[in-house]
Amino acid sequence: MEIKSLINNVDIDVSVIVPVYNTSLYLAQCLGSVLRQSLTNFEIIVVNDCSTDHSAEIVNHYLSQDPRIKLINHTQNLGLPSARNTGVAAARGKYIVHLDSDDFWGSEKVLETLYQVSESDGCEILRFNGQVLEKGKLVRRITSKANFINCNLRNTAHLTHFRSVYLFCFRKSFLEQHDLQFDPKISLGEDGIFLTKALTKAERVSSISDDFYRYRISNNSLMRKKWQLKDFLEELAAFQIMYKTLASHRRIRQQVVAQRISRYVPFQLAQRARTDLNPGNRVKYYKALQKQLSQYNADDPNLQSSVQFTGKTFQRLANRHWWGLLATYVQFAARALPLLLWLKKKAQGLANLYGRYQLRKEI
Repeated sequence: MEIKSLINNVDIDVSVIVPVYNTSLYLAQCLGSVLRQSLTNFEIIVVNDCSTDHSAEIVNHYLSQDPRIKLINHTQNLGLPSARNTGVAAARGKYIVHLDSDDFWGSEKVLETLYQVSESDGCEILRFNGQVLEKGKLVRRITSKANFINCNLRNTAHLTHFRSVYLFCFRKSFLEQHDLQFDPKISLGEDGIFLTKALTKAERVSSISDDFYRYRISNNSLMRKKWQLKDFLEELAAFQIMYKTLASHRRIRQQVVAQRISRYVPFQLAQRARTDLNPGNRVKYYKALQKQLSQYNADDPNLQSSVQFTGKTFQRLANRHWWGLLATYVQFAARALPLLLWLKKKAQGLANLYGRYQLRKEI
């Protein structure tokens, strides 16, 4: 492992971990968004996971101009979880923030805000928000807005989004105390495993609703590439680890599983399996998925009360092994979802308009 750095041994407020693998097209924008921060006492730890493009040259150019950048070159490609672990292990900041190299920050106040709020709250973890960037346009928030101070899984319902590790600022001493690392064997769902372990151990978690992060949807993303059967099975294995980690938080676990069955399974996983897998492998995956869902229902007899109609229909078809009909349902559900969301938005708008009308009548 080769390490390049020009920074002196000084106390650092925040370490920004940037894992890099063949993202030369976006890397300058990523690093530039950090270097423009109003808080200046930070370090950027770039972990180059054996890129074969010009990523290393771009980082070296920035390193020669700014001593706050540290470049670590892996001697072999180890994957995203290991790259994150390498960065955290080398970090000297009081706080740790992750930034993927094909994404960027949309504000110059990101680090200043995260540092000040973390210090004033005394929290172990601080969550913020961001927006999805698709074809050059901001299309939606990454997660729902939430503002709270020093809560935990026992006393808030807002911490069920166990994804997107780049939306969290961690106190490094908290990570060290609980020996929290990314699982190097899992590259699909590794952030969910990490966040589940972190949030089950944290006593003080705060959240701000600032849309700082810009998550870029590109064809080069792991989540956009065509999945093989092993990728689908790895995702199931990752969620199983999360499920076991949440065993002592049954209310939260029920909520997470219900959300997964209602939305993520029929509209994301099963739909992706329909397009990415051949019929034989698709049935193998559906069987593995059905077995996992059956286990969750056996563990929690009250689970179905929280599952929406879409998830219940998917389970009924899977339990009967009606694989052909299941694939047709998934296709229909995916096409119907935009219409349902549009109708829901219109209904909410009409409800708000009616509410304002009633208020004016009362005045």
